[in-house]
Amino acid sequence: MSTLEIAKKIRVFLVDDEPGACSLMRFILEAESDMEASGSRTKVAGLLDALAQHPTDVLLIDLTLRGEDAIEAIRDVKRARPEIRIVVLSGCMDPKVLGRAREAGAALCVAKSFEIDATLQAIRNATFSQPTPDLTG
Repeated sequence: MSTLEIAKKIRVFLVDDEPGACSLMRFILEAESDMEASGSRTKVAGLLDALAQHPTDVLLIDLTLRGEDAIEAIRDVKRARPEIRIVVLSGCMDPKVLGRAREAGAALCVAKSFEIDATLQAIRNATFSQPTPDLTG
């Protein structure tokens, strides 16, 4: 990693329908020297507007949002903001669903049951385009 990459914090925007999950992830990100939470939402409605107001490198999105289509949100973000890397964090490990998320534009998919270090590494890998296998269990 170059000095420039180390100096710039990875800005992560969080989307999870559980407010507590967003708060916990924000707390974890802020403890990392190379990351910061740029914002969060508990629904995908208004996500593109929120991303326009909060500089973001990585979108960390829960795949199973109650009553909303996270895969369509991934597609919308990639169409409007192709520079944003998307990491899916979910308890849904159905290979077909994960495949749809990847087709929509997700860079990586990480199981919620994994240790937090796996999620943090997936964010770093997505940011710096390092190839890595899906961490789906």
